[in-house]
Amino acid sequence: MILYFIYFRMFLSLLFHSFSRILSLRYRITIKNHEVFDTKSPIIVFPNHPALVDPMVLISHIGKKKILSPVMTESYFHTPGLGGIIRALRTVPVGDIAAWGTIEDVKKAFSGIESAMKNQQNILIYPSGHIYVQPFEHIVGKKMAYEIVKMLEWETRIIVVRTKWLWGSMWGKSYTGSSPALIGVVLRSIWYIVANFIFFIPKRDVSIECVDMTDTLRSWQSEWLDIFNQKLQDYYNEWGNEACRFIPHYFYHNDIKNKIEPEKISGSIAELSAGSGIEKGDIPSEVFELVRSKVAEIKKIDVKNIKFESNLILDLHADSLDMAEMKSSIQSLFSTASNPPIALIKTVWDLAAMAIWKLEGEEKLLPVHFNTISIENIQFSYTPWDTILSSLKKNFKTHKNDPFIYDAMTGMMTRDEFILKSYVIGEYLRKYQSQKIGIMLPALSASSLLLVGSYLAGKLPVMLNWTVGEKSFAHCMNFAGLDTILTSRKFYEKISSPWLAGFEPKMVFIEDIIRSIPLSIKIKAVIKKSLFLLPKTGDDAVMLFTSGSENLPKAVVLSHANILSDIAGAIQLVPFHKNETLLGFLPPFHSFGFTINTIFPLVAPLQVAYTPDPSDSRTIWKILKYTCGSIVSATPTFLRMILGGNDREVLGSLQYAFVGAEKCNEDIFTLFHEKCPDGVILEWYGITECSPIVTVNPLERQKKWSAGKFLPQVEYVIRSLDGNNDMKTGEQGMIFVSGPSIFSGYLDTTLVSPFEEFSGKKWYKTGDLGYVDVDGFLFITGRLKRFVKIAGEMISLPFIESILLEKYGNPEVTTIAIEAKEEDGNITIMAFATFDISLDEINKYIHANGASNLVKVSRIQKLELIPVLGTGKTDYKQLKSMI
Repeated sequence: MILYFIYFRMFLSLLFHSFSRILSLRYRITIKNHEVFDTKSPIIVFPNHPALVDPMVLISHIGKKKILSPVMTESYFHTPGLGGIIRALRTVPVGDIAAWGTIEDVKKAFSGIESAMKNQQNILIYPSGHIYVQPFEHIVGKKMAYEIVKMLEWETRIIVVRTKWLWGSMWGKSYTGSSPALIGVVLRSIWYIVANFIFFIPKRDVSIECVDMTDTLRSWQSEWLDIFNQKLQDYYNEWGNEACRFIPHYFYHNDIKNKIEPEKISGSIAELSAGSGIEKGDIPSEVFELVRSKVAEIKKIDVKNIKFESNLILDLHADSLDMAEMKSSIQSLFSTASNPPIALIKTVWDLAAMAIWKLEGEEKLLPVHFNTISIENIQFSYTPWDTILSSLKKNFKTHKNDPFIYDAMTGMMTRDEFILKSYVIGEYLRKYQSQKIGIMLPALSASSLLLVGSYLAGKLPVMLNWTVGEKSFAHCMNFAGLDTILTSRKFYEKISSPWLAGFEPKMVFIEDIIRSIPLSIKIKAVIKKSLFLLPKTGDDAVMLFTSGSENLPKAVVLSHANILSDIAGAIQLVPFHKNETLLGFLPPFHSFGFTINTIFPLVAPLQVAYTPDPSDSRTIWKILKYTCGSIVSATPTFLRMILGGNDREVLGSLQYAFVGAEKCNEDIFTLFHEKCPDGVILEWYGITECSPIVTVNPLERQKKWSAGKFLPQVEYVIRSLDGNNDMKTGEQGMIFVSGPSIFSGYLDTTLVSPFEEFSGKKWYKTGDLGYVDVDGFLFITGRLKRFVKIAGEMISLPFIESILLEKYGNPEVTTIAIEAKEEDGNITIMAFATFDISLDEINKYIHANGASNLVKVSRIQKLELIPVLGTGKTDYKQLKSMI
């Protein structure tokens, strides 16, 4: 270990020496008081920040005495080609708060810096948080330096550094008026060195002064933040405004002869002073007053001191944390709020404009270029020996250059681009020994890439649901015997469930995979992709888990034949056209999200756009409109959210809405036909064990509140509850099904078999009750597990619940639920509500509206929220545990 440390220090010393020699080709550097770095104590360096090159100058010269760990935004941290050097310096990465940052980004920044301080790293951090936007330092309103001094350990020293004569460098904003691209200026610098025959490049004088100001900063910190910042800013600017000095880049040619300082510099005080141009009369006064109150609350100032035109940074001294909190608060307060970059929000009036979606600058989406819909129907067939990969090969070879998949994070991919990336991932995943591999991601292009990559690596994907809670998640992990979970670091940090940290050692982040794939793997992938070589695969295609709404999730392994037959049957009842665009937001751990949103576009000439959060209606609207999505699949709850607050302009492209998992109420039908007069709702009924679609309303004819017709390959029987008789048309009974889309059975042998044999055949017992009408449409009437037997009569809990929802329900959120428990022969029926209601009122109402007099709600429990699963269903298992 000691030998490694010596070698590491030698490497860094050589690196710093070499880099300082390279910099000396352009810069003639004078450093005053460099002896302050001779201290044995850990140090924190507070420099001013005239240009991107000054940290390189500091680190290369000071690094001979102290190894400095710079605090760097993640956009630079992941710059190609510099990753090794950046990691060697133990760089502290932070989010790009000034752009689309959130409160979490700011807290993460402070957390990373605090951790580095505790590890006694020597930290280089800029109090301003950005390079110069005018010829002087400006840090009013910033909290970073103030908070660091507050948490300072006594042995740590703070060195304040002033760098001068870089205003006018191509590494700063004074050259073009905007931030330079790091890779661009690096490449230009290399060119200038070569073009000047290395040793003849014109020199720029740079002066650096270093002062130990630990005690002074501590005394300033005892005062208010504004006073601390003003004094530190005055010290940086003691020499006055810096003159703009453009230095030629060639010894034989003056390339800056007529160059002048940019008239406008992004982020400067002049730019910050300019408003957004929104007319004051366009914003209701009540909106402005609410926004003003929220700003006053966050800044802890009198609301009377906040005016329409108050500049958030210049007048109210808001820093990144304040700005992120204001933006998040406005988005929480107003469902109509837009999502502009923080840099565009300058005044209180801009916040108010943002609240009603009038502030321009909404985050730009990556380009999309889907094909227009063909009039030709999708043709899909499969053979018993086909797999998802072989079906994908047929589809992709025929349409390889067609647009295929889109999301806002990765943009557009053609089928050819997608399959190449899948082969690369597949080659990488071969290094993992386990035959099963977990995937924990929402609806994203990355989910499909990892899935196909798993198949190409010969792995069985196990789709993991992160919303089920620690106990159920651990059960799924243990039952599947998973050693590896593929996920995204950004996604993992976003969901931020504390209990997931216990599983982090098993997580492999796709960002790390992308950065660590060697060239040899990429070459192999290109060869295999050009030949479209497919590995031998077993019968099993995926391991899913049931929702766990009533018990621990059950592992369900579906075969390739199960899934492909399900897709083929659905297409027979709903013949889509080629190049329809499916908008997918149901997560792939959801059986419908897996088969239809994920596999269907892989095996059929369909286009797909993904957005990861089914509850984020604002983003769903935006992606739907942007991609001209024609198909959505959703629960009725999620469909209602999509329809709410939108008009025909946003929803005009929507042709089909597949809804299932719960009853679709009349108000959703009405709203859909108002917003999408040319569209159609197609209700369906599905079960994870059935791949999942069992019935769907055919395109040629739908029946409202019906689950539709059985898929052509699915046989069905409606049986009496005692199992002795087949029910007649229109009579309620237990639904049994059989066919190639039905799974073969649970892997857990402790579970009761869901199959029964009669009429010379094995049938899957769905556990659901219903009847089939004269036209062959299925109507679901309840679930056996949600029935209780009182005095010999079967009582439906969903029926009682539906009576109460008609009176007390809220279309936007679940407000009331019914669950029951039997102990020692006694039945307890309990109502859970988010509002105050008496037991007498509930029982009188259900009896007056059709419930049997045998039914009596025993207790009521008021909850702040009715618990729901990640799929949007009510979590009855959790409710039952409360009885």
